[in-house]
Amino acid sequence: MNHQNSNTANFGKYIIEKELGRGGMGVVYKAYDTQYDIYVALKLITKEGFSQDDYERFSQEIKALARLNHPNIVRFYEFSTTPKPYFTMEYIEGCTLDKKIKEHNVKSLWLVEVMMQICKALEHAHQCNIIHRDIKPSNILIDTQGVVKVMDFGVAKIDSAHRQNLSQSGTIIGSIHYMAPEQVLGKATYASDIYSVGATMYEALTYRTMYQGDNQMNIFYKIIRNDFIPLRQIRPQISPYLEAICIKCLQKRRKKRYQSFTELHTELKNFKSNRPITAKKYTKWDAFYKFFNRHRFALTSVVIIFLTLVISLFVTLGALKKADQTAQKLQVALEEADQSSEKLQKLNEAMLQSLTYISRQNRHVDLFRDAQFLKPVRDVFAQSLELQTADQYRILRGYVLLESHHEKDLLQAVKDYTAILQKVKNHFMYTNRGKAYERLGKRKKAIADYNRAIALDANHYFAFFNRGVLFQKAKPHRAISDYTQVIKLHPSYYKAYYNRGQVYYDLAKYQEALADFSKVLSIVPEYVHAYFWKGLTYRKLNKADVGLQNFSHAIKVDAKYFRAYFQRGVIYVNKKQFVKAERNFSQAIAINPKFWGAYVQRGVLYRHLQKYDKALADFNLVVKHDSKNFAGYLHRGVLFYEMEDTKKALEDFHTVITLNPRHKKTYHHLFLCYRRLGQKEKMQEYIKKWEEK
Repeated sequence: MNHQNSNTANFGKYIIEKELGRGGMGVVYKAYDTQYDIYVALKLITKEGFSQDDYERFSQEIKALARLNHPNIVRFYEFSTTPKPYFTMEYIEGCTLDKKIKEHNVKSLWLVEVMMQICKALEHAHQCNIIHRDIKPSNILIDTQGVVKVMDFGVAKIDSAHRQNLSQSGTIIGSIHYMAPEQVLGKATYASDIYSVGATMYEALTYRTMYQGDNQMNIFYKIIRNDFIPLRQIRPQISPYLEAICIKCLQKRRKKRYQSFTELHTELKNFKSNRPITAKKYTKWDAFYKFFNRHRFALTSVVIIFLTLVISLFVTLGALKKADQTAQKLQVALEEADQSSEKLQKLNEAMLQSLTYISRQNRHVDLFRDAQFLKPVRDVFAQSLELQTADQYRILRGYVLLESHHEKDLLQAVKDYTAILQKVKNHFMYTNRGKAYERLGKRKKAIADYNRAIALDANHYFAFFNRGVLFQKAKPHRAISDYTQVIKLHPSYYKAYYNRGQVYYDLAKYQEALADFSKVLSIVPEYVHAYFWKGLTYRKLNKADVGLQNFSHAIKVDAKYFRAYFQRGVIYVNKKQFVKAERNFSQAIAINPKFWGAYVQRGVLYRHLQKYDKALADFNLVVKHDSKNFAGYLHRGVLFYEMEDTKKALEDFHTVITLNPRHKKTYHHLFLCYRRLGQKEKMQEYIKKWEEK
């Protein structure tokens, strides 16, 4: 059989046919072994400046492979350094798990079968004292018969008393998204492979990696410090028992993971057979427990505030200034309090609802500025007549009612803060009353209160920030000044950069806007709105491809961010990639069926593609549900004109003029309609109006 053709190359006794993949040190090819008449996977070292350390690492890979003999591990054939360092392995027709994930083509039971085979392979490796250290979807190959093969022991660690640890220089070996916390710190163990299998399972079930970030250090930090999003919050259809198995693999503390792949294999087998498993299902209480441990200080402060409400009769307004002494008194008083009282029960229930809400959040949460967090407690306050008797209650009630956005509650908040301010002038009270005025639409009174707060404390950045928000549209330069002052006082307050970036965008100062949005992401790496605004800014700078990347990143962070799909659709239209454009507009509509702008743009696209029925359906839907949407009438009028239904086109164009008399282009459309009808007087009337506009 002749394997030589114009697309092949010779390497010793091998005929290289095609490239299969690339790694940090070399390239893997499909090659034909002329001596043994078989296909092999040939790994050829191509790295320039191949050092002694590199050679040792390469030799280590060979030693690792040579010691492994298992049906679920790719077989090793031979190794040589002539003419270049290389080795060969069995060639397998199939696809990687990575490809299945990208295709969103992973069924849970099929994945369990795959994972069970991986467990067998890695248990064998561990018995040979080998830690793989680079388990990931692209290193899991499934052949055409469904047999799983674990590949690439190229970063394997030989666990013996005499080994040379090649990572001592500080080089982190492995793929970062799948690394265990201890591996990030350069201390890979057998348990690290179990974590990596869990990370692989997580991605296969949710179609996303556990952590996202702009750079390695950001991801490393999240692996070590942050909790990942529970699988069923991303895809509720995932079995809670399979989620439990995956989460047990991913525990940050090694002792809490499965202690061997034999144990994990048994667990998966029991799951498959509907037998009991040892992993505990993930519950809301687990989320709360994790959240509490991570934010112990903040939540302790919240609890103290609530306890203050319960035993406020024991606390005076002056005692609030002595927080440490008060906290000690609260602990004693709590033991003596009547735990069965109706008010305490209601308050505890309200607190539990609020904290349970927080535990479900996977975004940056400002505890005291989240209306959903405060809602249950707000209801308790609103119903309690006794709260009028104590200044401590009045302060906190005002704060909670401030977040309700109901006029009655906001007016009560103003009364509460006014009562306090009659006794003592306090910048926090002025700021909060200003916020209540702002939400009541009393802009001048709000600004006056923010000014008073700043006069009392020039370092009170919340007052500057809130005042900047009020100036943002009417007085953008004053808004920039206020936001800049916030940044000076509190350099890590990301909202100030974000708002200032929007002002710069409105002023067409796009480079300054980009700098601010980038700063936001350096503080809060997954702040989806910053990616979105970066995308808009790059579009203004005629860098559509970079804008597209940012919109895509926004979607990666929040798959339901419909505005990002819409903007991607607009870019794809300009790039004449109409199928992608239609898909993105439709996705935006699927997420938000009342996003009329997406219907308009999809209708325009359908009109361009001469799919008139679909275009008309979109425009009709817009004007039916949003009768003041002049863009819907405008584009439907253009569609009617193209369909030669001039009468209906005229009706729509006249509606546009009624809704938006300054829309110049519509007068030209009216001129064209009357020209088609041969009405010269109307033609002259509207061409004149068009010129005047």
